[in-house]
Amino acid sequence: MLDNRTEQSRRYRATQILQIHTTSSHKEWPVVRFRNGIEKVITPECLEIQTGSNYASRTQIPLTAAWAMTIHKSQGMTLDAVEVDLEGCFEPGHAYVALSRARELQGLKVLSFISQGMDLEVKRFLRENELEYRDRMGS
Repeated sequence: MLDNRTEQSRRYRATQILQIHTTSSHKEWPVVRFRNGIEKVITPECLEIQTGSNYASRTQIPLTAAWAMTIHKSQGMTLDAVEVDLEGCFEPGHAYVALSRARELQGLKVLSFISQGMDLEVKRFLRENELEYRDRMGS
């Protein structure tokens, strides 16, 4: 998730919603922990626009949810946090593209993979970084 309130806070990505904060007026707002360790209650923001006699407003919680994408759509991206499931890789290079999206090793989590048919360089990378225990084929 991403706090969308200000330009500066846009670089802080939340790792998870910790709990729901209930106010004295019984309204509930998410409490999130950001990757930099900061925890905060995220309250709604209201945007109001008036053009002539027309008036519009929108109230929302300023968080952007994480999403899933295919390896093809991730090409060219550099991401702070990546969880990859390599079990469905069917072409040489798929695993490499998926793994190389992570900016650093601490931001990479391999959920599963099957090493059969995987590039040797990718197998070596997974083994050297102690990620091979997640191999569903055991090789």
